Amino acid sequence: MGTKTIGVREEVYERLRDRSTGERGRGRHRGYTVERRRGHRRPERRRRRAGVTRYLLDMTFLIDYLGGSDDVRRFLEAHEEDEFATTAMNYKEVAVGRRLDDSFDPERLAAAFDWLDIVPIGSEHALAASAFGAKLYRSDDHTRRAIDAATADLLIAGVAEAERLTVVTRNVDDFEPFVSVASY
Repeated sequence: MGTKTIGVREEVYERLRDRSTGERGRGRHRGYTVERRRGHRRPERRRRRAGVTRYLLDMTFLIDYLGGSDDVRRFLEAHEEDEFATTAMNYKEVAVGRRLDDSFDPERLAAAFDWLDIVPIGSEHALAASAFGAKLYRSDDHTRRAIDAATADLLIAGVAEAERLTVVTRNVDDFEPFVSVASY
């Protein structure tokens, strides 16, 4: 295909890319119809396939993917038939990291995650996250400052809850009290 990736094993990237229709601008991948407009992907919900697990990849997974992690490669190979997504917040955090190390290139970043559905955070996700935040505020285990610092994780968990996705992360403890979690 000729597309270069950012530190990712080419065979894994090519296999994942081949799952889409290959049409420029519109394609089907992992249970969503993806429409591109000005560089953004807007997922349109489709009927869930029986026996398919839907995963929400956390920032740790995305960073390790870009780094060519063998753990990520094994996870993706073991779940080839499943569906993958991430949140716009996770995508933003990866972009921040690329900017901080002066390696930010929006086209290369978009190409690296072209196989992945990026879910915008909406009101239904915020409402789901509010239940998790309220649970933490009611507990004696967390300070207000700690809860405020966890806002991003709560919103990511809200997306996972509302969309019925399993979060894939190395930071299992951040999500386990709220949603289904898998590690890699």
